[in-house]
Amino acid sequence: MPVNRAFRGQRISVVLGVACAVAAWGLTLTPRFKFAERTFESLLPATVWGLSFLCVLLLFGSQRGLWSRHALINALLAVVVDMVGSTVFFNLHIPLYMDTVGTVFIAIIYGPVLGMGTAALALSLRCVVSPLELAYLPNALILALMVGWLARRGAFKRMISTLFAGYGLGIIAALVSLASTLFALNQILPRGARELANFFLLITHDETTATLLQVLTSDPLDKAFTVVLVCLFIRFVPKPVRNSFDRPETQSAVARVLTEGRFTLSLDEEPPRSFVGRLQRYL
Repeated sequence: MPVNRAFRGQRISVVLGVACAVAAWGLTLTPRFKFAERTFESLLPATVWGLSFLCVLLLFGSQRGLWSRHALINALLAVVVDMVGSTVFFNLHIPLYMDTVGTVFIAIIYGPVLGMGTAALALSLRCVVSPLELAYLPNALILALMVGWLARRGAFKRMISTLFAGYGLGIIAALVSLASTLFALNQILPRGARELANFFLLITHDETTATLLQVLTSDPLDKAFTVVLVCLFIRFVPKPVRNSFDRPETQSAVARVLTEGRFTLSLDEEPPRSFVGRLQRYL
């Protein structure tokens, strides 16, 4: 009975966290939200940020007791990776985001719920000053949920399936984020993505179509590259780093990442010694 109550409490925490995220997203679609310049300048953006942070607390709280402290440390490091990645690629002026590398890693290794908490925390911290990006909170949560779900079903065992899964995730992410982007939030897009949208606008002469083409171009490429990069990191990272996440409770998850070659059902027990030789088995 105590176990059942604990499991029920975890499910309730997850449901409440998702409900907070949905409520926050709904408030971002109100006409006044797009004019918010500071998170705590008025009640509306402050409420949106508060709901997003409550979502973080509920999602992380639901995982209490399920993972060791190393999982929490890795999740916090993943948040830093997401924030640094988004900042770097924002300034590179290319139509990619790279703001979910850490989230994808956590979702693959520790499951979708901790991945969702990581995504929500990274987004909440990025939006302490400017709240507009909180409109993409559902996009981040859905991505973490689907990555964790696909990882548990072995979608990332082979390179070709990993690539197609990442591209499919990008299409779904693009369609989910389209509503927020159309509500005049394209002003927060990275310069590269914004210029790509302007290029499509010159061709189509329709802002909605141009935005749709931009997200369907940027998001699939971004998510495919992110998923492949994370899977290669998990498989080829040096042993001292690998020991930080390859533990008894996560060995089954690690074993579902790039453990099958292109044409064989399983990889050789004795892999090639060189990095290039090992990589060729997947490509």
